[in-house]
Amino acid sequence: MNIPTKENNSLENTIGKHQKKLGKNFHKLLGGVSLTMIGDGLTLISIPWIATTLTDQAFLILMVSAAMVLPWLLLSLPVGVLIDRISHQKLMVLSSLFRFIILALLVLFIYYEWVNITLLVVFTFFIGVAKVIFDSTAQTTVPRVVGKQQLERANGYMVTSITAMDDIVGKGLGGILLSFGLFVPLLIDAMTALLTIPILLTISGAFREGRKETSQSTLKQIFFKELKSGIKWVWDNRLIRNLAMISILITTMFSSLVSIQVLFIQEILGLGSSGFGMLMAIAAIGAILGGQLSGWLKNLLGTNKGMLLSLLIIGISLGLVGMVSHHWFVVAILFIIGNFSVVIWNVFRLSFLQRIIPEDMIGRVLSIFRFVSWGMSPLGMLLGGTIVTIGEYYLGRDLALRLPYIKLMIVYFICFVVLSRLLKTKERYGL
Repeated sequence: MNIPTKENNSLENTIGKHQKKLGKNFHKLLGGVSLTMIGDGLTLISIPWIATTLTDQAFLILMVSAAMVLPWLLLSLPVGVLIDRISHQKLMVLSSLFRFIILALLVLFIYYEWVNITLLVVFTFFIGVAKVIFDSTAQTTVPRVVGKQQLERANGYMVTSITAMDDIVGKGLGGILLSFGLFVPLLIDAMTALLTIPILLTISGAFREGRKETSQSTLKQIFFKELKSGIKWVWDNRLIRNLAMISILITTMFSSLVSIQVLFIQEILGLGSSGFGMLMAIAAIGAILGGQLSGWLKNLLGTNKGMLLSLLIIGISLGLVGMVSHHWFVVAILFIIGNFSVVIWNVFRLSFLQRIIPEDMIGRVLSIFRFVSWGMSPLGMLLGGTIVTIGEYYLGRDLALRLPYIKLMIVYFICFVVLSRLLKTKERYGL
């Protein structure tokens, strides 16, 4: 017979806290994000297709895709300042309304055949602006609607929702709906943006109100002062500064892999377009599982060990992709493991930051991490192409396409060693 002890009671209380319901406010936030992500997937798969009907010039089609990403580079930092000053509810509602207006106009331009490639670039850029504001604010709002001990679980649900609604439901439906008309997926995205607004308005007591500025400083001075304070906080905190540097390396290496992935799948695995789609769908299983199990892993491992272990497993699993034979089935399993670990790393790192960043500057600091991540993506893609080009000259095509995977494993292992040493000196965070 088991005799209750203080230690057992303490453990039960701790588990109880972790398993506590996330609450109505979080589920409303999750519902709004999920609805938006369905529309996002519809638009992301539709826009490039629409571009191909307007031009066959690869550079112009690339400009359309770049227009969606450019706002992350231009606006991540300013939006971070806004998040720390303005009601989160107001920002998300206004960004959804703005998205609806832009999409509704684009639908009209496509329906009446007024659109050209230049106008499509402009519309796509403004859709990206709305996305930066909405996604950044939603990410920052999570710690305001759940307790600190539930961050991994809540962020895991968010990642699962984004993956399932955007990559699977939205993009899956988008391909079908395009056959009914080029404007149809965009029209549904506009409707999801509009329907998101009443959901967000029902969230009570979850969003901070904007702070009142009492000084006579101009808005420009206020912006640069607050942005500087966020950058200074990151730089002065040794752990956070080094975590930002590690994040740059991780994003750069991962982007270099993604840039040549389609060639690896075509030439090394010998898969066609349908096989490529199937492989990506199988890999998404890992991301969904990672999102669902992140809260459980937090209880099992803790944040520090979870971050380190996931980083190590990403490196090993994706590194092995570059070393294994030509069997797509083996690669699919490794992709599932890799995607699972990528989600765990992202959820744990985000939860880690949400816990220790001061509440009044969380928007700015998270925007800095988003800025360095998105900022390194184009550089990483260029690096991947360069590695393959040089490697092909000296080592042959087959090995050259495997090099980015092997290089990623080496760099991730170095990041693992550096981060493990950093975390050992920061036990005072109690994570």
